Amino acid sequence: MDTNRKPSNRQILALISFFTLISLVLAGAPNAAAASSAATFVGSDTVSQGNWQTKYGADGRSIASSLQTLPGYASSTPQNESSEIWAAGTTDVRGLQTAAGRIGSAWYAATAFSMDVNLTDGNSHQVALYGVDWSSRGRSETIQIVDGASGAILDSRTLSSFVNGTYLVWNVRGHVKVNVILLGGLNVVTSGVFFGGAPSSPSATAPAITTQPAGQTVTAGQPATFSVADTGTAPLLYQWSKNGTPVSGANSSSYTTPATVASDNGANFTVAVSNTAGIATSNAAVLKVNAPTLILTSSANSVNFGSVNVSAQSTQTVTLTNAGSGTVAISSVSCSGPGFNASGIPSGTMLAPGQSAPLTAAFSPASSGSATGSISVSSNATAATTIALSGAGAAATTHAVALSWSPSTSSVVGYNVYVSMVTGSSYTKLTAAPINSLNYVDGGLQTAQNRYYVVTAVNSDNTESIFSTQVMATIP
Repeated sequence: MDTNRKPSNRQILALISFFTLISLVLAGAPNAAAASSAATFVGSDTVSQGNWQTKYGADGRSIASSLQTLPGYASSTPQNESSEIWAAGTTDVRGLQTAAGRIGSAWYAATAFSMDVNLTDGNSHQVALYGVDWSSRGRSETIQIVDGASGAILDSRTLSSFVNGTYLVWNVRGHVKVNVILLGGLNVVTSGVFFGGAPSSPSATAPAITTQPAGQTVTAGQPATFSVADTGTAPLLYQWSKNGTPVSGANSSSYTTPATVASDNGANFTVAVSNTAGIATSNAAVLKVNAPTLILTSSANSVNFGSVNVSAQSTQTVTLTNAGSGTVAISSVSCSGPGFNASGIPSGTMLAPGQSAPLTAAFSPASSGSATGSISVSSNATAATTIALSGAGAAATTHAVALSWSPSTSSVVGYNVYVSMVTGSSYTKLTAAPINSLNYVDGGLQTAQNRYYVVTAVNSDNTESIFSTQVMATIP
């Protein structure tokens, strides 16, 4: 709808930077016949918005890109215009009412166009011109009623500051043209022509707000919910606004904002409640947005591993928890101290409020003696997170197995000793050469293992006997 055609009128050359939306409404009651056209200004209406059905259009109407039912005494033809639908099926109370809901539609032109209106019965009728600056761009325009034959100006008005919709009302007789001329904005449009006064129908009760929306206080990142209680004849239509600008899709008695940000602090929220009888606008509810708290806690401030054998490893788990109201971003986890290590939380981990992550601390001493260290967690939390570490390296305890056996009844030169870590097979010789004694000590053994032993007898030809009966030794 926003075309870029340059205006030919030098007076408005520098002003075509906005878009102008004008909704034309014609209505009235007959007066005495007259020989020529006439237009007398009656006043303006800033309350009705798109709710024309209660005040205008009893005899007929024509809405751009929508319905057209004209009375027998009138014709209405747009000239030098194009057609466009801005919003079909909208709930915005500024949209013109139709049988299918509300519509934002228009006949439009770059700088100016006309509506040819011919009232052929010789009577005077009321004409109301409705304008709405739909996208809040400071639009303004001149509305002229001119004689259809001579072009003489019968009346001229300026329409400006009309973001919520304004009707300009005349009593009109005969054949006239309604000229819409750009003063400020990009393009001019009209949306409809309505004939006759208020339709006769059962009276409706205008909306009234019984409970105003209350101010809300939230933490940045959280939504806020506003609600209103009201009375009035159904159906009731709702439109919430933030700082005076309608919020798209906010069309029920309550409205929940998206996740709030710091710049939302101090925003004003209002709601307009309307039906065919009128409109009620609430008081402003103020939104307060507090900065989020960034708190990272640890399930332990220190970890003591106690005594750990050299080259062995001991691990413990520490839980980090976001105890604040904002997202904590962990940028890095570092560890200091000999034999200490930390793992489990990669750089860039994000913890939402209430979320936890496990951190594994480990101690693997390389030598005997006491050791200290620490884990440092870097994040955007208000306070640093540091976990103290301590432990002691201990020399590994070794064990020995003492074996003995009865002498062979045959003539032998010695004995070989074998061991296996599994029962019944895979034996490995422990003796480099046959030994003459009837006992053997297998030393330097680590804990927590089972060892399986057999012995063979060796004669002078270096021939070995079969394995002896297996014995098992358990290393504690």
